[in-house]
Amino acid sequence: MRRCADLPRRGKSASQHTGGRHGDRIRMTATAVAVQCPSLAPAADRFGKPGRPNSSRSDHRPVLAPWQVSIAKGFMLRQLAKPPHVSELARMCRLSPAYFVRAFANTVGVAPYAWLLKRRIAQAEYLLTNSRLPLAQIALECGFSDQAHFTNAFSKATGATPARWRKAQLKPSSDRRQTS
Repeated sequence: MRRCADLPRRGKSASQHTGGRHGDRIRMTATAVAVQCPSLAPAADRFGKPGRPNSSRSDHRPVLAPWQVSIAKGFMLRQLAKPPHVSELARMCRLSPAYFVRAFANTVGVAPYAWLLKRRIAQAEYLLTNSRLPLAQIALECGFSDQAHFTNAFSKATGATPARWRKAQLKPSSDRRQTS
């Protein structure tokens, strides 16, 4: 029986030979090497995928069931003014926090906090347009810790500060046409 150190090491590796008329022979040789030298088995098993073992789990993307999405979104919307706790959302969906965050992002398209932030900004836009509440009060009602945090998040999302955005929305449509 040959030892691992006695095997030839020249030319291309087994993972680079996947086809052609010698492909089957190379695969059989790689399998024989894996049997004789278990320390080389991972390299012999992954034809075409260097660095990744053959496994259907490596391509698995966790997703939430529709009832889990509904529970998570509903809870976050009801608690818009309060900071979200991922562990509580995950517990309600019967998942671990890390798995919940990955599954939510794969299902909805954004992470839970990013989704919540979009909803907070939408609520702030509604309040800015349809109420005369001060900016500090709108910030608190939408779940921001203070007006500065609200202004930074709103500016990043919309490209304008809340005060400028409100002013632009309140302009009569005739003023908009004259400045254009």
